[in-house]
Amino acid sequence: MNEAELRYSNIDDAINFVFSLSKDDFYESGVKVANKKTGRTVNGYLDALNSFNKLYPNRDFKSITPRVVKEYKNTISKTHKPSTVHTYLRRLDTIWNELDDGENPFKGIRPRLQGTEDKYLSDQDVSKIKNTCTIPSYLYKNHSKEVLNTNRDYWLLMFYLGGIDMFDLAKLRYDKNVINGRIEFRRGKGNSGVFCSNKLFPETIEILDRYKCSPYLVPIYKHKSYSNFVRNFVKRFPKSVVDLDLTRRPLTKSARYTFINRAKNLLIDERIAKQIVGHSENSVHSIYSGRFPVEVIDEAHKKIITL
Repeated sequence: MNEAELRYSNIDDAINFVFSLSKDDFYESGVKVANKKTGRTVNGYLDALNSFNKLYPNRDFKSITPRVVKEYKNTISKTHKPSTVHTYLRRLDTIWNELDDGENPFKGIRPRLQGTEDKYLSDQDVSKIKNTCTIPSYLYKNHSKEVLNTNRDYWLLMFYLGGIDMFDLAKLRYDKNVINGRIEFRRGKGNSGVFCSNKLFPETIEILDRYKCSPYLVPIYKHKSYSNFVRNFVKRFPKSVVDLDLTRRPLTKSARYTFINRAKNLLIDERIAKQIVGHSENSVHSIYSGRFPVEVIDEAHKKIITL
């Protein structure tokens, strides 16, 4: 009887022993799973795997225990936000479930998330961004007024176009997405693919006319890295409007939250608002009710963006 046979006295233990020998380490197996994901989610899963592998390199499945995962959580909690730690552990949990039917050491080990701060801006905030172009003088040292106001234009465009995501704004083109005075596209954020068809109102056209970058609506495509562009936007735009004394920092996602919050405060039918912003409807009722007529959508849309 060999060493393995001495150590494992029943068939279940023997099967687990052989299985553990034949399986790749968690990181290598996880990378294969991550690369099968679609869109930008690939990078998100790889980030989680790289974070874990940096602290616990090339661990096999058997050596990853709840104790190890708790240590990992406690370590990265010192340098990462709770939301990031939560996301990493959730993705590692998902990867493990796709690779192993046994007990998942990542299950249930996540930081408790507190309610996030509201991200929408008030009506007064939007009016200030819309009607005021002043920029703190100290910012002129490194950036021109035109460059800084470009970020302001982008925020307003995301709001005017129905609370669209920056990711979609960057890809919109005159030759593919502007049809009969409407902007038509499928949402790329989260790979939802929900179809949006929203009217181009005068407020939107006025801003777009300032940019001559056909076939694209705006020149975001000129940036070599979209991720770097977004990071710069998040850093520069709030600074450029600091003198407006807004109630909250105006970030990329706040245009979408602001549009949705405006619709709620105006008592606009939630189904109409969802159709404008491109939220998927999963209820049985929505399957049979279909989409609202463009006249109804446009009337609600105009009401929301009129301040």
